[in-house]
Amino acid sequence: MRSNKLLAWGMGIAFALIFVQKAFIMYTDFLWYQSLGQEAVFTTILGTRALLFLVVGGLFFVWIYGNLRYARRPLPADLKLIGRRLLPDEERQQVEQYADKALLVFAIISALMAGIVASGKWRELLQFTHAVPFGETDAIFGRDLGFYVFRLSLLNYLGQSAFFAVVLAFVTSALVHIYQEALRLVGNRIHATPRARCHLLGLLGLALLVKAYLYRLAQYGLLYSARGEEFFGPGYADLKGRLPVLMALIVLALAAAVVVFVSIKGRGYRVPAGALAVVLVVALLGGWVYPALLQSLVVKPNQLDKERPYITHNIQATLKAYQLDNVSRSRHVVRDDLGWAAIEANRATVDNIRLWDHRPLQTTFQQMQGLRSYYHFTDVDVDRYTVQGKYRQVMLSGRQIN
Repeated sequence: MRSNKLLAWGMGIAFALIFVQKAFIMYTDFLWYQSLGQEAVFTTILGTRALLFLVVGGLFFVWIYGNLRYARRPLPADLKLIGRRLLPDEERQQVEQYADKALLVFAIISALMAGIVASGKWRELLQFTHAVPFGETDAIFGRDLGFYVFRLSLLNYLGQSAFFAVVLAFVTSALVHIYQEALRLVGNRIHATPRARCHLLGLLGLALLVKAYLYRLAQYGLLYSARGEEFFGPGYADLKGRLPVLMALIVLALAAAVVVFVSIKGRGYRVPAGALAVVLVVALLGGWVYPALLQSLVVKPNQLDKERPYITHNIQATLKAYQLDNVSRSRHVVRDDLGWAAIEANRATVDNIRLWDHRPLQTTFQQMQGLRSYYHFTDVDVDRYTVQGKYRQVMLSGRQIN
């Protein structure tokens, strides 16, 4: 008992020190924002982080603890158990003293971690709530570019968090059902009470629905593909390989979810397990193996021809981004009649032609101006100054203490 009190006091002191440190850092940040007259920016960020922490952490706690409490419900009195018991009555009585407290602590810690992660998504939330349309659509899906800039990141986070919450609830609830002996392995068969079966298969079906939504978001994420060898964005293997596979995975995940929900009223587990296995196999082979083969066997032998439309999309999007799509174009005839009179007439331009190389100049500076071993020239910059009445290019470097 004394060791438990010492452990509790030690953890309390550690958390208090962490809290004080964070409070000092936060106060320092506030003073910096205040010195710039941007207190509203600081309070907006802080308020958004607090809101995300409370909302996501609270929902996560209710979800996890609610599932654990549902799994902890006692078995019906008239239920006949088949097979060997998990724990003898003496050991079970000892575990029961701490079981409920352990589940509560686990739910609280999980909720705190989820809230802390969520608080770091303040930028994504503010972008989502203040999203504006670009007035330009992408060449693949035809959606406004503002969706990808302002909304997609938060939607991905919400989808991934929901999937993680459902999977965590499924795993922990299954362990509690095993402890409660509502879920048992007898020989090569799984025996479960109707309540445990409904609970776990319901969570599995929900996980498949969320995964279908994540596959849909993954289609939009192909526009951020970095798999191309020569350019950034979706290429032939992404749009001809991964995109159709993702569409197939959406359909398969939804169908598997329906199969799992329908199987709740059955008795066996082969049908829902088979539906889940199909989704996993297609995700593995179709999501990785098939696009890799497509890239190796179809794209590389004739890469320029296969990637030409997507390189065109990349160039057009880059020109629009830098507002270079409406630049006037004209031909400049190259002349080879340059003479001394033209050079003299354009002396200012000729004098500023860059002929110096910063690399040997940096070495020269280091050898001639180092003086001491702790002096160092990190780089050489190019600038222009008026020297003796003439505006000319110079190279300069600051001597620093290493």
